[in-house]
Amino acid sequence: MAANVPRIDYDPATGKCLGLLVESTRTNTALNSDTFSSWTKSRSTVVDTTVPSPDPTKFAKKLVDNTELNEHVVNYAFTPAASTTYVFSCFLKAAERNFAFISIRNFANQTVGWSVSIDLTTYQTFGAPTSTAGETLTITPLPDGWCRVSLSTTTIAAPVGTINPTLGAKDSLTASGTYVGDGTSGIYIFGAQVEVGASPSSYIPTAGAAVTRAADLVSIDYTLPTVGAIVSSLAGVSSANSSNAYVWSAINPADHNADHAYFYYPGASQSTNWWVNKGGVGQSGGNVLGRRQSAGFCFDASAKTAAIASGSLLFEDTTRPKDFPSNLSQLLLGRSRTNANFLNGCISRLAVYSGRITNAQLQRLTA
Repeated sequence: MAANVPRIDYDPATGKCLGLLVESTRTNTALNSDTFSSWTKSRSTVVDTTVPSPDPTKFAKKLVDNTELNEHVVNYAFTPAASTTYVFSCFLKAAERNFAFISIRNFANQTVGWSVSIDLTTYQTFGAPTSTAGETLTITPLPDGWCRVSLSTTTIAAPVGTINPTLGAKDSLTASGTYVGDGTSGIYIFGAQVEVGASPSSYIPTAGAAVTRAADLVSIDYTLPTVGAIVSSLAGVSSANSSNAYVWSAINPADHNADHAYFYYPGASQSTNWWVNKGGVGQSGGNVLGRRQSAGFCFDASAKTAAIASGSLLFEDTTRPKDFPSNLSQLLLGRSRTNANFLNGCISRLAVYSGRITNAQLQRLTA
């Protein structure tokens, strides 16, 4: 994506516009992520096809088993950092084989090692729960029989050697990955990605070297009113994320520490929060329970009122001064005032209202 061009994302299944995608920087360390040319093939080959991949400009590859009685896999090795969570993802589709397995494993190096089997036609899984000890499996169905599968793992404090992200074809969901292949059957594969994080980000293609995607730094130069409301709707934001995630931050560029307002999900709890600072003094703040996809807060510096709502949920701050700074002239979308804690999701709507918005009106706007 070119600089100064917003990334608009769409639901891959329905084509519905999800809104402005805002993500943190990520690095895909899986080399040759489309071709798998540098990956190790064990009793398998990776061949060209004319099957369209999830990227309409590229064709998929096919992982083909050989005729041995064994596992039929491709993998690569990387040296992990200590106490770090990695997520391995890839696009998969059934071909002659309807089953696959994915793993990110070197059991001596990880708090939990994973290998999960998947039915690529029903998305049924076998071999592990969906989440344990911080490790998570996700399957995202896509059009034309594709799905994106991801698997995360966390390393121990002193890992030794490598971790090996692995893909394999199978002839059964629940049986061992060892079977006699026929030399022509397999599964379609595309777009491998290994990155630091608990969940996969949007796909970053690589060739012979790792590729880093810069963070999305989106801002609007706009001076907020001192009486009004800000309402947002989101899409694709994980309710299970354990990190702070900001919907927006409003700052005084001359001193964003003294004067700011922000709307965010705190990592330590499942809630939706706001906070306002003026002259270095907290003015208002509070939350409603849950990471709400549609929420907003209203403020009135004259009447000294401030509240947050998400439909029927409402909290009004009745203890703080409830003033609102008049010098907040820049809106930062999907990140904190320090360019951290990215939303890693889509902003479908962001509306700024000038003028008094009652609590009841705010509830209707966020229903």
